[in-house]
Amino acid sequence: MLRSAIKSVEETILLEQKITTTSPCKLQYYVGDTITCLQNLAELFHDVNLHVCDLGEADNSMRYTPYSSIVTKEHMFSSLDPKIKIIPWSCNLRNEPWDDDVRNLPDTYTVYKQKYCLSDSNILQPLPIPKAISTLTSDNLFHLPTFSELVSVKELASLLLSSRMRTRPTTRELEGDRQTGLFSTHWGTINPQFCSEQDVQSCLEEYNNDDEEFLKSSWYQSRVITSNQRSLEHAALNRMIMPSTTKNLLDGEILLRYLSAPLMFGCLSIRQLRKFALNEKKKTGFSFFRRSPLVDAVESREWHRLFAASCMMKDAVKYHYKKENITYKYWRWQGFLCRYSISSLVEASSTPDSQETSSSSFGVVLLHGFGANGAQWEKMIVEMSKKLNAVEMKKISSNIVAFAPDLLGFGQSEKPFLTYTQYLWESYSSAFLKEIVLDQVDQYVIGGNSIGGYTAMACAADESLTSSHEGWSPSINVETGFATASGAPGSGRCRGLVLLNTAGKVFTKEDVDIAGPTLSVAEMTSKRKLPEFSAPPALVASWGGQGLLWYLRPRIQSICVNLYPTNPSAVDDNLCNSILRDSLDPGALAVMISGSKLPPPRTANELLGASFGSINTVIESKWTGPVLIAQGMKDPLNDAVGRANMFQALREGIEIAPLDGGHCPHDELPGEAASAVCDWMSRKKILV
Repeated sequence: MLRSAIKSVEETILLEQKITTTSPCKLQYYVGDTITCLQNLAELFHDVNLHVCDLGEADNSMRYTPYSSIVTKEHMFSSLDPKIKIIPWSCNLRNEPWDDDVRNLPDTYTVYKQKYCLSDSNILQPLPIPKAISTLTSDNLFHLPTFSELVSVKELASLLLSSRMRTRPTTRELEGDRQTGLFSTHWGTINPQFCSEQDVQSCLEEYNNDDEEFLKSSWYQSRVITSNQRSLEHAALNRMIMPSTTKNLLDGEILLRYLSAPLMFGCLSIRQLRKFALNEKKKTGFSFFRRSPLVDAVESREWHRLFAASCMMKDAVKYHYKKENITYKYWRWQGFLCRYSISSLVEASSTPDSQETSSSSFGVVLLHGFGANGAQWEKMIVEMSKKLNAVEMKKISSNIVAFAPDLLGFGQSEKPFLTYTQYLWESYSSAFLKEIVLDQVDQYVIGGNSIGGYTAMACAADESLTSSHEGWSPSINVETGFATASGAPGSGRCRGLVLLNTAGKVFTKEDVDIAGPTLSVAEMTSKRKLPEFSAPPALVASWGGQGLLWYLRPRIQSICVNLYPTNPSAVDDNLCNSILRDSLDPGALAVMISGSKLPPPRTANELLGASFGSINTVIESKWTGPVLIAQGMKDPLNDAVGRANMFQALREGIEIAPLDGGHCPHDELPGEAASAVCDWMSRKKILV
């Protein structure tokens, strides 16, 4: 699958055969070769000056931006046409952490804050807006079509000429495949017309540290509220703000959701946002003891960029099994920086009758539980590699790759100050599958532990409902029959589901018979038939979240030992220190607060297509393929044996693999868990 990006400039000024571009540009196409595009521009004009935002080490490694595409090809950078001038500008908040050896950056935000953030004297001043931008109006902005191939000189000339004549080329949109969720706004996909320096400026002018008034403002209503009618995430958030209230969201959240895309594309500097936030605090009389949520968001964003750069420059992170070929990388979801691990489990060998190696590839995607991170899967990944490369598995003809992301709000992924829901994590994981996993493999199995198991179950269901489904069209909505977490159709590439002590509600047939027929949670959510939303007051939820973190942090080891009853020695310093480190990141409190206002979850009966448990009149996503319940039967959190049997009774095709462990068998008994998963994949002929 091609990875989409927006290559970007706010304006393109044609004057005396000289072209000047200022980031971010509205040139939208699939990732090609930025350097070649620049060379093509140089054939058209005497001088090409590209002003572009340098987002830092992690982003440059991802090649999400024009500048990163250039700096990752230094040999080509040196051979650029001398008429081309690349003028990067930094969006760093302070110079000191970056000028110091970033490899020596503190591991925790607490220590970093004490070292760098106690004074405002080291904050860099916002960059002045280029004069040319002040003359722009919506009439002289333009955006270009989406290309599947590199833009040619002829195409560039034609498109730039069209823009000068103020005609708009037809934009080819991939309907139904648009990103949904938090990108630009939780109400829908990014709209380039509302993501420019001008729009950001007018947005900040409209916002007056009053979320309620901002929600009702004409600016917000006309530009932002575009709810995806197929998205359960959107429906859940709509329920929280009905009727026109933000009291159930975090302070400043409604603005931060919109600004995530402009910040990523360089339409807005974090220095400018911080200055705006402090000015608003003075104007509106914010309490001296009450921090501005926008300032906190700025500091959080800078910290995660720094910490990612530090880890990358060390060429290793904690728990990095370098000898086992586990590598950590970064990607951005809806503008937020996120980490994942990738590891080659099997490199397909030549077939007996041919010297050619198979080109097919297969993925194993693993989602962690609450409070954990992707590194918790390392031991099991190592054991899976050993198992799959054993003599009895040599008949495997595919390359097999393991992926383990840190969910948004956990691990070393960014923890934005948002209201988290299960639908958010499902949307995140579905996007990870489409953008990262399927960019490298053809098919995959997805699995997870605890809340990660529930997320994997929902993803498998959502990914099975594709745009080829009978009756599907880009205009379809819940009234005519379609519902997934993100609102986007699935890829149809999932081949199996593994649940290790999964979270989620599951009902027996007896439970259903007693309760009587009821609509599915997905349908009630989509059609707004759930009870009115109710949540604790914001202050109570905040105190509760702080108290819970305060209680849990010094007890991490004892809690984990309780969850690992068979092999408590698996609870090592690496595990405990990582959980503690992650909990100290700015934004971790937002995840804890969200636990008090989660919407009703879809049940396992719905997601796994049980013949009992709900009735529905819409087309809902359901996973009807093979399922493995790899269950730690000594889980102290619930009746593990009873829950495993309840899952197996839902329908045919669900198997149980009992493990002599607790809540996290993949980390407590990695060898046994790996064997159960590999044997099941082999037995079900999932691996090809």
